[in-house]
Amino acid sequence: MFRQICVILVVLLVVPAGVFAVSQEDKDALLQEIGNFIDKDPAVVGGAVNSILDDYEREGTIDETIAFYRKALKVLPDNAGLVTRFADRLSDWRRWDEAIEQYRRAQVLEPHNLWHSMRVADLLVVLDKFDEAKNVLDNIVAQAQDNWNRSQAQERLANIASKVTAPAVEKAAAPEPEIKKAPEKKAEPAPESKPEKKKKKKKRGWFFGR
Repeated sequence: MFRQICVILVVLLVVPAGVFAVSQEDKDALLQEIGNFIDKDPAVVGGAVNSILDDYEREGTIDETIAFYRKALKVLPDNAGLVTRFADRLSDWRRWDEAIEQYRRAQVLEPHNLWHSMRVADLLVVLDKFDEAKNVLDNIVAQAQDNWNRSQAQERLANIASKVTAPAVEKAAAPEPEIKKAPEKKAEPAPESKPEKKKKKKKRGWFFGR
């Protein structure tokens, strides 16, 4: 029965008002019924929320879609599927920090699903936070009870190690820059000393020669 109510809700919210002659009073009455179901068990509205999100992601802006996700998660805070979907969309929209926050939230809700932590590590690498990513992956290796998760984490650890060591190796292999010395100034030759001119003695005239 509730699935039928959810379908009606989606139709009322998505289909233009002119298609069906539905009064506001009828809408309010239906929303009240759905609200009563949500009070008893919030999870039952999950299908309707996902249908509305499909429409937002197809037609709405990113900010509008994020706003609806946050509203839905206030009603369904423990819905791991909804949290994971929100984290995936945030990652698609390159909102790395917000996506990491939601993947960590999903990991708390689903401790057995280590893929949430794997995605956290991937996004930390995108942000060049290699030490944090390594810590997350080390925990996965320690907790993993299956070879697949363990091998995925170990592969990522190897990739991080190559990213960290590669710049150091390149720096060590690079030739040292040549230090150019300033050109030496040639000593200027000392100026040649000119021989002093001898003063000529004036000859006395005939008057003084007497």
